[in-house]
Amino acid sequence: MPQSSDEAGLLSEMRTLLEKGASVVVARAGVVVAQASGRGIGPLLSLYEANRLAEAFVCDKVIGRAAAAVCVAGGARAVFATLMSAGAAAFFQANGVSATAERIVPQIANRTQTGACPMECAVEGLDDPAEMVAVVRAKLQELRQGERG
Repeated sequence: MPQSSDEAGLLSEMRTLLEKGASVVVARAGVVVAQASGRGIGPLLSLYEANRLAEAFVCDKVIGRAAAAVCVAGGARAVFATLMSAGAAAFFQANGVSATAERIVPQIANRTQTGACPMECAVEGLDDPAEMVAVVRAKLQELRQGERG
């Protein structure tokens, strides 16, 4: 996690990009190399699929276990989230990824705040990052089809 003044400055820059509308920002070697915007886990998954997470510092608005699995499977070295679930924090620790958050909550809620995030539910009980990413992809496709239907 950022320790030096350079790293603290990088985190500040990344957080500013989040405040200006990015959903996720990725830095490598002290430089922002990618960012994506959109709803839910989609932007992070798109950066994973573009191989942008390897050895990267990832800064995201919301990280639950599903997003944590994407970061771990993508090879991220460190993660900062505005909001992180306790399960995600534990998952990062178990997988050797440095992670910090502004706020840690018991679980990530769904958009209507009426229950758990569907992505969190989809990966419940799973621990293999690659398997979890496959489940996330399938669940995201299912939810997108439901929005169209």
